[in-house]
Amino acid sequence: MTAAHGGRGEIRARAIWESRDFRTNFWAVGHAVLGPGTSVGYHRHDTIEECYAIMAGRGRMTVDGRTFVVEPHDVIMNRLGGCHGIVNDGPNDLELLTVAVSMVKGEADEDDLGDDLMGSG
Repeated sequence: MTAAHGGRGEIRARAIWESRDFRTNFWAVGHAVLGPGTSVGYHRHDTIEECYAIMAGRGRMTVDGRTFVVEPHDVIMNRLGGCHGIVNDGPNDLELLTVAVSMVKGEADEDDLGDDLMGSG
């Protein structure tokens, strides 16, 4: 269990693969489960791009100031220098797969923006 990027509550998250598992610039492949009322806070990366693939549940995602509903089979790209976060505002778990690629092998950054996104939407 972990709090993620200043989000609300604790989410269940695990690394499936990490940078050391790849010869390329992949940073990580991860799996996260956000229980009802939890969030991954609004944040940005300047050296990695992330993709969120929604596997189960429903929630709201904010990317570069635009908030929209996400549900299974949605895939959201979070570009270099872009801001993003996700909220589970539904009654069931929100499950997602994350894929991150780094500009420089083994290096990544994050800048938490102090917004848990619980009031967005």
